[in-house]
Amino acid sequence: MGPTNADIIAMLGKIDLKLNDMDARFKVLEGLERKMDNFEKELKKTRFPGEKSTGWKIK
Repeated sequence: MGPTNADIIAMLGKIDLKLNDMDARFKVLEGLERKMDNFEKELKKTRFPGEKSTGWKIK
């Protein structure tokens, strides 16, 4: 016989927990991405007009 309804519900519960964990991790990554974007903007501001380029490419 196949899995019971209780088995299926238990599996779905485990999947839900894993998805919630992944969602939390994605939120952390989104926060880091915002911080990096802000850092890059601030870094661009520190270059003086007329300064020679270092060859680095910043978005």
